[in-house]
Amino acid sequence: MKNKMILLLGVCVCICQIYLSCKRKDKPLPTFISMNKEKNDLSDDSIPQGLLFDGIREGLYLSYYPNGMVYSAITYKNNKIDGIAISYSEIGFITDWRYYKDDKRHGLAVSFDSFGNIYSKGCYNNGKRIGIWEYYVDGNIDVIVEYRNGKSKILKDNQLEPPLPDGTPRHSYNE
Repeated sequence: MKNKMILLLGVCVCICQIYLSCKRKDKPLPTFISMNKEKNDLSDDSIPQGLLFDGIREGLYLSYYPNGMVYSAITYKNNKIDGIAISYSEIGFITDWRYYKDDKRHGLAVSFDSFGNIYSKGCYNNGKRIGIWEYYVDGNIDVIVEYRNGKSKILKDNQLEPPLPDGTPRHSYNE
């Protein structure tokens, strides 16, 4: 049901973009791209689908697993990811929910495991993690990290391993 809703949303966005592009004389008519698996030039097995305006991705762009389930729903502006980008597991659970601005992560980001359980959440600013990030294990907060000025500081860590003698954590959450 969730995949049908996303598909319906994608169709509505496509129709709106086609209508708006037809009203503007300076924009070319869009091309609808739908590739089958054999024509896919991506490194994964996803099957992309969306609109191109004069060869540039605009609006909602959907990719599908070979089994027909939605792989990702990404919004583009001027061929760059701009807005929400959602990735799904092969069985339909959301695995990533991120906002982008001008092709860089910007704003809320939430990750889930392949069964839909939260794994991490925090914010990005211009592609860099900022503020408080929470990391979960089995639905419970396991680690809390504060990101400030490109550096990270662990505020809470339920791991059994103590930090290294210099105070550096044994596991890193830097990008």
